[in-house]
Amino acid sequence: MKKSIFLAALCLMNVVLMAQDYELRVLTFEDEDAQFSEYTLDYAGATITTWSDLIDDPQYGGPLTYADYTSAAYHWSDEGNTELAHTFPDNYAYCFWGGGHAISNYWGEGWSDEDRDTHIAKYYGEDYVAENAGNDAMLGWFNLQMMVPVQAHSGENFAVHYGYKDFYSYVENLPELRFEDGEKRVIDHMYVTNTNYTLNQLYNGVKSEAGNSFGGNWEGLTEDAWLKIVAYGFDDVDADAYAEPISEVEFYLVQGENVVTDWQKWDLSALGEVAKVRFNFLYSDEMGGKYGFTIPGYFAYDDVAVRFPKTTQGGITTDIDNTLSNNAKTYKVVKDNQVLILRDGKIYNTMGQSLSNF
Repeated sequence: MKKSIFLAALCLMNVVLMAQDYELRVLTFEDEDAQFSEYTLDYAGATITTWSDLIDDPQYGGPLTYADYTSAAYHWSDEGNTELAHTFPDNYAYCFWGGGHAISNYWGEGWSDEDRDTHIAKYYGEDYVAENAGNDAMLGWFNLQMMVPVQAHSGENFAVHYGYKDFYSYVENLPELRFEDGEKRVIDHMYVTNTNYTLNQLYNGVKSEAGNSFGGNWEGLTEDAWLKIVAYGFDDVDADAYAEPISEVEFYLVQGENVVTDWQKWDLSALGEVAKVRFNFLYSDEMGGKYGFTIPGYFAYDDVAVRFPKTTQGGITTDIDNTLSNNAKTYKVVKDNQVLILRDGKIYNTMGQSLSNF
């Protein structure tokens, strides 16, 4: 019995020690967590000191993400924390219509056309809605492209991805997250959800902003429908658009009639150590048409966790006390504010309780 308890103690200690090979740093997009140096988006005359400075107003056609609709070299970096960074990709121009990751705090429940008008009135004004009543070309969901149906996973801010690459698209460079310092790290997870714009098309039918057919064969959600995000990992931060990924993982936003409308955790750890990650959409046949993907290529993400080697501050720590006690070493392990002691072949908590008493 004593031997089995001793072995169990050693196994538990092994698990605890192994669990502390890394700590997680999280990209939250919250102002209080911003550690990056102040910089300017010269094309927009904007000085960026916090994450909220990167939120465009209006959502569509704003000066930060669209500028003159041909050049908007929008970029950000989580310097001093996760080291993750993003720059709008060059798809014949740097502009959100060519793809990218924009910071947002726009959210509102509902994705019907009536909800759309309510949301537009909130952000664009009642007069705008009244002046354009019945004009879907002016009241389209593209005006609310950075909106999600729930609040941020934490805090106020999150990021919105736009962009995809299929047989029909003009896109060459997919939006990506890279480690600014060029190091390779494991991205542990992020939280993702659909946008209202995407949900409107999924539930209310694929159509252009003018209300016409969008070239698809979409007849509504069926048990065969699916839509997923794919993340591709690369071990070279300079890998070009044609480089082969070293790994990939996927996440379903739609599976049959099951559609993501809240924040879901996406485990990215299977990508392994990567220098950057690119994102794309794959979809079932009914979501495609003569022009390719007919569903808006958006998803939102928040709270991106990255693994870093453990340190003695700000995370999980391990402290080994080499003092001999009856010719047996004493080990102290600190994990998430819990202290465990291994001494003389037994494991204890700080109350002096042994493993057999847990």
